[in-house]
Amino acid sequence: MPIARRTFFAALLPLALISVASAQVGSTSPIPGMDRQCVLNHPFRADLVMAMVGQNSDAKKAPTEIGVPGEIVRDSEGRQKIVMKMTIDGAKEPLVLIMMFEPPEGKVRMLMPSSKLMKTMDLPQVHCGPVPTEPDFSGITKQGGTVTALGTKEFGELRANGYKIETEVPGKDAKPQKVEMEFWTDLAQVIPVSVTAKSGTAFSLDMEFTNVKLVEPSADEFKVPEDYREMVLPLPNGASATPDTKSAAPTPAAPQ
Repeated sequence: MPIARRTFFAALLPLALISVASAQVGSTSPIPGMDRQCVLNHPFRADLVMAMVGQNSDAKKAPTEIGVPGEIVRDSEGRQKIVMKMTIDGAKEPLVLIMMFEPPEGKVRMLMPSSKLMKTMDLPQVHCGPVPTEPDFSGITKQGGTVTALGTKEFGELRANGYKIETEVPGKDAKPQKVEMEFWTDLAQVIPVSVTAKSGTAFSLDMEFTNVKLVEPSADEFKVPEDYREMVLPLPNGASATPDTKSAAPTPAAPQ
């Protein structure tokens, strides 16, 4: 698989898993901080530790394993930047990816430093406004899912509430697929500090924010370098991703 195409789909895998773990029940997640709203006035910076195992489409091949150390920052306007150093199936060299979520614009940008390419996509169903500070599990319980409160636990300076969720989502061939999730979220700061999810042998996800600091990131961290070019989405027939050469102008910086 060409490196640009492999990088693109490697980036989509963690996003897909997080989507399954947090937003399958409707337009928003039951856990504040993992939904599709802007989280305003709650900036932070943290190290990211994430590990994923996904079942290969070819049953004869071993599952795909991805390790993702990195960093996440969020500003007071609800923008998020995630720097990921992804190691796929024990590869010697990590794939460095940068995801920039910009809810005020309704856009998400994926940057690939090794090739100076980027892909801009729509971020649907975004609402910038007050974020609920209490979990809403009605979408899960209406679908027959169960929720168990796990109490509170300290994560450094953060105090998080924990919940275990068991539900079903459409799986392969539209058959119901059982998903078990465990969330630990600081409701006051709207930070989901720990998320685990698994669905039998189909996939597993472990994600945790460590070394969390409640600080405002610099606006410069959300600027897109001028030497990045927009990438054409990889084609389903296996063609390589190629830069969009129709526009010679450099990609403008993300608004401050």
